[in-house]
Amino acid sequence: MATYKYTPINLEEPSFRLVRLNKGWPSDDIQCEIFHAWRPISTDDHSYETDAGVPYEALSYTWGDTEMKVDIRANGFIMKITTNLYVALQHLRSKTEDRILWIDAICIDQTNQKERGHQVRQMGKIYHDATNVIIWLGKATSTTDFAMKLTEALHTKVIHIRGDWRPSVELWTQWLTGGNTTWTDAKPILSEGYRDLLSRPWFERVWVLQEVANARKATVVCGERTVSARTFALIPSLLKLDVLGNCQAVLDLMPGISRETSWWSEAQDLRTLLIKFQDSKSTDPRDHVYALLGNVRHKRMVHTSEWYSFHMTSI
Repeated sequence: MATYKYTPINLEEPSFRLVRLNKGWPSDDIQCEIFHAWRPISTDDHSYETDAGVPYEALSYTWGDTEMKVDIRANGFIMKITTNLYVALQHLRSKTEDRILWIDAICIDQTNQKERGHQVRQMGKIYHDATNVIIWLGKATSTTDFAMKLTEALHTKVIHIRGDWRPSVELWTQWLTGGNTTWTDAKPILSEGYRDLLSRPWFERVWVLQEVANARKATVVCGERTVSARTFALIPSLLKLDVLGNCQAVLDLMPGISRETSWWSEAQDLRTLLIKFQDSKSTDPRDHVYALLGNVRHKRMVHTSEWYSFHMTSI
């Protein structure tokens, strides 16, 4: 079977690609359809609309081993992707309906330097426009599965009791510790599960700043479990876990109480971002600079479409 070939996108427009992940059972081959879309944007000369108003979710994940060695079917052709992405797609695929996603490794022609720069320039907007940002942390263990399950239960219970969200971690703590034996008894294994979750490579990626900070809504997925990012971000504080600086900075960016009350609501200058994310990692050293610059307020900088024409020594 022939290999999938990208149809060029128009680099003069706010165009990008989306992927329709076809429904299927765990034993089925992964099949998808890649199609072009346009971000809604208005200029003096043009007005563009997102293709057919298609709602989509954006995936935030780690590439892991960057070797493309696992086959999927894209528009009837073979496409090779990383093992990490393949595992994510297996877990995210629905048995009953197709799912529209934006995934960098599939939606961007990674061999086309100009296109890559063009897409990086739109990255923040792509994540902002998504109906949901999916944070994929990887496969589950018994402890992470328990932690995610209990987090989901806590979220449901608080929403049921309150009908809305309490405005602070302190009030959540008051409710959870007020004679709640389930919470008290579960804290040791819940803490163990969250230590595992927070040690996942995703929290070390510098690009999560761009992806999570722009998300209007996000969900955290580990194995078969899915929880609201706004609940997930609160639990480490409730457990009084000792969280590493860059990891806490990422939690602070997640939609909800954490983002609204953290340093992010005030300080988005380059110096603060460099300090907060100094231990973050990237495959391409230039990404560490560009991921941060893309979120600096009141910045003057070269267009990101030109970024990847520079060598690291120039930067």
